[in-house]
Formats: sequence, structure tokens, C-alpha cells
Amino acid sequence: MKRDTIFLTVGFILAAALITHSVYNQNKSNTVPGAGAVSAFAPASESPAETIKSTEEDAFTSEKNALLSELDHAVYPLPPKLEDMGSMQNFPDLSSITIEADPNTVATDEMAEAIIEHIFSTDTGLPGRRINDDWVKNYADTTAETVDEFRQKTKEDWQERIDITYHKEIQSSILDKILSKTDFSLSKKLDDFGYETALWQFANDAKNSGQSIQEALEQYNGFTDLHDLHEFKLHLKTEGERNAKTAFILQYIARTQGIEVSDALIQQYAHEQNILNTPVYKSVVGYNTRDTLIHTYGPDIINFTVLNDAAAKYMESQVKVTSDTEATEPETEAAAKGNPWRGTEYFSETQQDTDDKQSTYGEASDYNYTDDYDDPDDFADEWADVDEDEYSSYEDAMDDAYDIWSEERGD
Repeated sequence: MKRDTIFLTVGFILAAALITHSVYNQNKSNTVPGAGAVSAFAPASESPAETIKSTEEDAFTSEKNALLSELDHAVYPLPPKLEDMGSMQNFPDLSSITIEADPNTVATDEMAEAIIEHIFSTDTGLPGRRINDDWVKNYADTTAETVDEFRQKTKEDWQERIDITYHKEIQSSILDKILSKTDFSLSKKLDDFGYETALWQFANDAKNSGQSIQEALEQYNGFTDLHDLHEFKLHLKTEGERNAKTAFILQYIARTQGIEVSDALIQQYAHEQNILNTPVYKSVVGYNTRDTLIHTYGPDIINFTVLNDAAAKYMESQVKVTSDTEATEPETEAAAKGNPWRGTEYFSETQQDTDDKQSTYGEASDYNYTDDYDDPDDFADEWADVDEDEYSSYEDAMDDAYDIWSEERGD
């Protein structure tokens, strides 16, 4: 993959401005020569308000196309060296920083088990609703051989995911404290780097969510006029500035503490990315490895990113982290009843349908698939139609459906 650095040139900006100026002058001169009164055959001239509106629309189209081009071609930029980043003053002593962590985000056995119960008691995220040892053995996305092994691996992955996320939230809070206390003078290289990472992040997020750039912009703020466009550009500038300052802080910590990149650090970073980005029930080894990361992004970007990650972990180890032990768990009862994401960052409105279904049937583990049916034959027909692709034959699906009916109805 090519990693060409994108730069906004003064000439490019001036070109957009000249186009707008040309359109405006053309509109001004579009009159009938020598006409003392408007001829019946001459087009009526635009009012000043219409002219302004037309000019703004042209400017919006021009700026929008330029921005779309930037986003379409965005790549993660090559980072500058620490010596080329600028200067910092009033950098705080890390030991003087205190962070209050949210105890509700700490990974616990209870939380992980509630998540497992949710996954295994509903069809959320899984291609089939009936999981047995045969299903696990034929499931390509796990190395487990039995349901018990599959549950244990899934639980371990979720626990690790919660742990990683918890520490990243602490690190982000520490960076906020440092940013508020430190004075920066950023070089143009670092300023450009921050802006280009913000461009890349937005484009990459859109791609990962299955959206086009245009769709992502419209979702952000509507993106229908110059006001929306300039609001988004301000967002990019703000995000870019934070990216630049954060990189400066972490590279400074790495340099002053003698932290260096090693194969072990790269492998650990790849492992954490797999845990964070792989669906929890897919317990095969993820696609990120040391070699794939370096091949995809290049050694300079990976070394920079891994060094920042290691510096952030060191930074966390040097501050005081407290937690309010008397804090109330966020909707603990709801977490135990089918949706362990509620009250945590994993819960979103897109899961509301699942919540509604579970609130109807009570605890997820108490939900019976046969509740909506009066006759076992009707249930078996429906089950086989829905899940036929999970079985070797339609008859096997029917047999399993009758077994389920017997288990849940006791007959």
C-alpha cells in the first residue's frame, strides 16, 4: 500500500477561491447591453439575494469536492521525528497527576459471564441460535472443539477486551490532564501530521462502517451547506491538533524514559488490536501480526504507533489512579438480565430491539424458543426453515427442533 503524504497547498486553496470569484463576476455581468427597460425577450436578472445564494452554492460545491478528494485519498501520514515536532513548556510531573477511574468499567468475572449468557442465550451476532459440540467443531471461526471450550475462550476474550478498553480510557484521561497543563508550540510538520491523521481516521471509520465518505459526512452534521462544511473542517482541525499534541507527549515520554520498540511490543500491540476488533465469538487468531502490520503500514508508522502505545502504558503506571468503591454499578440488574452492555460503552441504541425482546421474556437464560408455538410440528417447520443452513440436512434440523421442544416443554 502506498503511503503518500497529503499536503494542502496554497495554490489549491487559491484555485477554489478564484473559481468562486469568477462565477460571481460572471453573474454580475449577465445583463442586457443598452437595455433601459427589461425586454419581454430578455431573461430577468437575478436579485442580490439570489446572486448571493448562487455564489454560496457554487462555493459549497467547490469546497465540498476538494474535501471529498482529500478524504478519498487520505492515508496515514509518515510521522515526524521528535526533534521536528516543536517545543513544550510546563510539562507536569506524572506523579503529581491523579485520575479517578470508573469502577464500573473494570472487567469482572460477573460482567464477562453476563456477556456470555447474553451471547449464548440469544441469536445476537451468531449465525445460529442452537449451539452444540457438532456446531462448534464445524464453526470455522473458532479453534474450540466443544461448547464448554467455546464459552471459556469467548469469556476470556471479552474479559481481555474490557481490560484493554478500561486502561485506554485511563490513558486518555491522563493525556487530557497533561494537555490542559502544558504549553505547546507545534511545528508545521507536526501540525500537518495531526490534520492528516484526522482525515485518515474519519475516512477509515467510514470505510469500516460500510459507509461512503459522503454518507459519513451527511451523518455527521447533514453536510448540506457551507456552514456544515466549515463546522466539519473545524472538527478536523480540533481533532488534528489533539492528535499532534498527543503524539508529541508520548514521543517525549518514550525518549526521556528510554523506551524502545521491540518485536515483543509489536506482537503485543497486534494481539490487542485483534482482541479489540474481532467479533467476540470469533476466537480464531486475528489477522493482525507483526509482519502484516509492517507490510500494511510500513515500519516507520508501526514503530511510531507501538512506541506511543508503550509510552501510554508507562504513563499510566506513573500516575495515581483512584476509584470510588461506593459507586453504584450502572444498571447491574439490567446487565445480568440479558444486556450486559447497558451502562457501559458497549451498549448502543442499535441494541434496543434485543432489549425489548428480552424485557418481554424476562431473563435471557429463561427465554424459550417454543413460547410462541402451540404445536411441535409448527415449531419444527419454522426452526428448520430458519436454521437449515446450520445443519447437514433438513431432517437434522427437524430432529434438533423436536429435541428443543422436548427440553423446553418437558414432553
